Parts: sequence; structure tokens; C-alpha cells
Amino acid sequence: MFFRSQNLFLRPVWPEDRADLIATMGEGLAPSALRRDEVMPPMLITLPGKSGAALVGIGTLSEEDGQLAVQCQMAPGYLDSDYTAEAVAALRQMALLVG
Repeated sequence: MFFRSQNLFLRPVWPEDRADLIATMGEGLAPSALRRDEVMPPMLITLPGKSGAALVGIGTLSEEDGQLAVQCQMAPGYLDSDYTAEAVAALRQMALLVG
């Protein structure tokens, strides 16, 4: 599943993304963020631009005690940006779409 919000593009994390994720997210990348046993696969959060898409973070939807949990890890340059709220809102919208 792919999702486009106002500024961001979310898509599933692919195996070839692993090196870029580790390089961009650094030690802050939680290993649990790459698990495939969630409600849907982990989603790569990017900021499209004219020269490609900047990696902004990674997001997951999981089920915890019967409740849907949205988790979003942002890259260091985007930690305190408005993109965090937009990414969480996009993940919640995706949750509505997948049921």
C-alpha cells in the first residue's frame, strides 16, 4: 500500500532500503521498526522533491491489547518538525483504509 499526504509519501519498506535506513536513522532505529508481523508492513516515510525523495522516517501500525498503535520514528533532521504530526496522521488514515 502506498499513501500520499500533503507533503509526504509513505510506502512499504523494501529489503534494499535497509542500508539507507541505518545510515539515515543511525543508532536511533529501533529493530522492532522493521518487523513484518505488524498490522501492515513497516512504512518508509519520505519527502518527495525535484532531486528525489528524502528519507524522513519509518512508521508502523501494530495491535496492542486490542487497540491500534501508531508508531513513528523520524530521522534526526526531522525530529521536531511538523512532518511528524503529518506522518502520524497519514498512518492513522492508512489504518482506516486497511480496516
